[in-house]
Amino acid sequence: MKKIWLIIGVGAFLTAAGVGGMKAWKLYRQYRIQEEHRERIENDKNIRLLGDTSKLYGEDGKLKIPVDFQEIQEENSDIYAWITIPGVTDAPIIQSSGNPRNSIFTEKLNSKDFSDPLTVIYGTNMEDGSLFGGLFQYRDRQFMEEHPRIYIYTSEKALVYRIFAAYRTDNRHLLKRFNRGKYEGNIKAFIKDILNQRYMDSTLDQDAPIDTNDYFLTLSTHDSEGEEYRYLVQAYLEESFT
Repeated sequence: MKKIWLIIGVGAFLTAAGVGGMKAWKLYRQYRIQEEHRERIENDKNIRLLGDTSKLYGEDGKLKIPVDFQEIQEENSDIYAWITIPGVTDAPIIQSSGNPRNSIFTEKLNSKDFSDPLTVIYGTNMEDGSLFGGLFQYRDRQFMEEHPRIYIYTSEKALVYRIFAAYRTDNRHLLKRFNRGKYEGNIKAFIKDILNQRYMDSTLDQDAPIDTNDYFLTLSTHDSEGEEYRYLVQAYLEESFT
């Protein structure tokens, strides 16, 4: 009789241990999935902040965008692109018909695939330096030389822009003023306007290899001098990865 109860007890113990083991394994697997997710996000961020375009392609030769758009669009479906300027900003881009607070966005006048000759990205000038609060560092020519590139990511491509100008200007609407760069004359006027900037804190590369065939990106934020001014950082498309 004792032997029977011993067998029953051992069986119950093993069953309990088995159930406990399964729970422990499930918890471990959940932990590993979370860790792998965190590591992937951190790895993507490191690639973006280092501007390491050599890691944009996997061993299979396919483009690997260092942003999980499927995941972030589940949280905000308006996000369609990502902007990274190492040492300045690393944030999502939305498209809006208004002027959303505390965000980086483009207007519906611009296409979402960055195929327009002129694209303007607006961003809030945050006091803590986030979003476009760090753009004012480009008043320093050395900073521009050390942080010359803007990286734009969409779900299908990565674009690298070279910064060649940063300056304060009035708050006229660039896309409307230069007709979105639809015609060669618009682009000529746009380039001339940039290179003619004369503000004391303007930072310009007069020798930048730009012409009417280039694609231009403008980052725009409120200037500290007041609402009637904007601070712009201008760049031209240097490289595209698809």
